[in-house]
Amino acid sequence: SCPENYTGWEIIQNGGDKWAIEKIFAPHPDETVTKCFVTSYFPCKKKQLINLEKEGYSPAVLDEMQPDIIISDWYAPRWDCGSEYEIYVMLLNHKMKAIQTFQPERVSFPQWNDQQWNQMTHVFSNYGPGVRYVLFTHGGKDTQFWAGCGLRVIVSDTSNSVNQEKEEEEKDESLSKYSMWSRCKLAPQCPSLPLTVIEEVLLNVPAQQVMCACRLVCLEWKQVVDSASYWKERCRREGLKPRNTDRSSRDWQVFYWLCKKRRNLLRNPKAEENYTGWEIIENGGDKWAIEGMFVPHPDETVTKCFVTSYRPCKKKQLINLEKEGYSPALLDEMQPDIIISDWYAPRWDCGSEYEICVMLLNHKMKAIQTFQPERVSFPQWNDQQWNQMTHVFSNYGPGVRYVLFTHGGNDTQFWAGWYGIRVTNSSVEIYPAEEASYSLPDLSIPRQLIDLAEADYSPAFLDEMQPHIVISDWCAPRHDCGSTYTMCVELLDQNQEAIQTFQPERVTFPNWNDQKWKEDGYDYDFRNCSSAIATVRSEFAMGAKQVTHVFEDYGPGVRFIRFTHGGQDIRFWKGHYGIRVTKSSVTVCLASA
Repeated sequence: SCPENYTGWEIIQNGGDKWAIEKIFAPHPDETVTKCFVTSYFPCKKKQLINLEKEGYSPAVLDEMQPDIIISDWYAPRWDCGSEYEIYVMLLNHKMKAIQTFQPERVSFPQWNDQQWNQMTHVFSNYGPGVRYVLFTHGGKDTQFWAGCGLRVIVSDTSNSVNQEKEEEEKDESLSKYSMWSRCKLAPQCPSLPLTVIEEVLLNVPAQQVMCACRLVCLEWKQVVDSASYWKERCRREGLKPRNTDRSSRDWQVFYWLCKKRRNLLRNPKAEENYTGWEIIENGGDKWAIEGMFVPHPDETVTKCFVTSYRPCKKKQLINLEKEGYSPALLDEMQPDIIISDWYAPRWDCGSEYEICVMLLNHKMKAIQTFQPERVSFPQWNDQQWNQMTHVFSNYGPGVRYVLFTHGGNDTQFWAGWYGIRVTNSSVEIYPAEEASYSLPDLSIPRQLIDLAEADYSPAFLDEMQPHIVISDWCAPRHDCGSTYTMCVELLDQNQEAIQTFQPERVTFPNWNDQKWKEDGYDYDFRNCSSAIATVRSEFAMGAKQVTHVFEDYGPGVRFIRFTHGGQDIRFWKGHYGIRVTKSSVTVCLASA
């Protein structure tokens, strides 16, 4: 598999820390395999061109007999790091033009997987005359952007069953070791088994092989694979939960594959590969630039952003949906939701503007639907926080083949340099219809307005004594999902205009946090405090963090307190995986002597 370094292979992408060769980390089904090729945190691909005539297969044999050409490739993730695997194999003529191509969907593995070896197989058959070469290309990357190595691959074989002179049973034996497709062709008769047993067996086979191989074995297997119960159970076991459970077998199958396909279709959304994938259409002022983060992004993996200047800067990216694996039939019949997300932020010391336009186009590049909200303007001296723009295209009708994503902006002070709007972490994703609302960020911000007079604190007491007003709030993440927490408390006058404001920086908890008790803020002596004005009584949560603040010397006129807090999860998971808040309190305390 890999005993001679990279002999025979041509490296065509060598991203991140480049390709590497390692020993097998988990036993391979073939115990003679001891090494594997390993990818890194940016795309790694390699290829090999096979000249069939040099390998002893004459043009006459290939054209007249058209023997099956069987592809097999083994791949595996690391258990602690998400990764992606891709392969494409082409049969070429003497002019190196493709006759047939095998390019399945990219396979994605989540973090914390079972790191087992998987086999990708395919059989080229009935491909017609003219095949002279086989071009084999594979690779992948990790999806955590960790320095080091990601996906593992081993090439098992690319065999050509051209020995038509040999006995049939010898051919059968050679085929049986390569792919389930071969076994399907040799086993039209199935053992008599209950359908429930067949279903249980198929639930433990990779879905791609179920569709490409197992479904062809016999009528009983086809009935199981085409049933709603099979795909419903597969979704349940893999944690895919639709909002609408009353689905046909076709709907369940489409729901499964759309969930599995789901990924960001934009290339280089976080400025990690310079401007790769983007077309600059306006480059005003001092032009586009790429910088590090000036304030933390809710997604801690985002470390860079695109920055505009003092004249309009815009860039665009055109997504070919069919090339990304979404067939015209699927788009036209199922019309899955297309979800847009973009993050943007100003500099605190310079006003700026942000704009976005996303269009769904047909095959003639004519717009079917357009999302173009009003331009967003930020004043000078703002809070420079990250903001998210989202939109869902749904029920857009047939004909969508492309998505054109355009965004940009400029600063409004006309300062030389890069003081304009920042953009990063843009995404275009495709979801099953009616499921998109579960994946949009739910930034839940409850608030409460406290009337101090109704709480028995007279205006005279507040103005003359100016007691300390002590704020406390507890927040906690889930250990398995990153989240953010925000808080803002305002002292208001009788017209509910702010006199003083406490608004700390947004708190971000990473995924897989340690859930240890943490406290920060102001250590206050509550012995001189009167009863709390407003307290939300609830149980504490492990992993909690306490945020506290004391308002003092705030001057006369305070009549109301407005308490606002909330947050969200940063993984955009369906359900309730965001920040937890509890034990909130606002307490009036006499100043210590």
